[in-house]
Amino acid sequence: MAILTHLDGRVDVGRLIESFDTVVAKNRVLSHVVEERSAGPVWVRPSRTTPTTEVIKLDRAETMAWAGDRAAVAIDPRQRTFDSVVVTHEDETCSWYLDLHHMATDASSSALVFSLTAQE
Repeated sequence: MAILTHLDGRVDVGRLIESFDTVVAKNRVLSHVVEERSAGPVWVRPSRTTPTTEVIKLDRAETMAWAGDRAAVAIDPRQRTFDSVVVTHEDETCSWYLDLHHMATDASSSALVFSLTAQE
């Protein structure tokens, strides 16, 4: 479930990432990975993948196409259950790309992840 959100105005990218890191650390569904067992998938251990968020620079006009290509790559829940990228733009704004594996979220809980990140 990939979402690209454009954030108008100046954004403290480090603070955004720190806030999302806090949400990941506090939520097992985001901080743990999945392993298949005979009874089905289980959340078994913390992810060893760091950092949580990549930062890249793209022209704002290129970002939507980039996000479409990125979303076409499946998230492997054995590695982690999300893909987070902050895209900085030439006009000092940024976009946040957040793709949450269906095992970690659904449409209504995506809003909760954004809300919790904003509160941090």
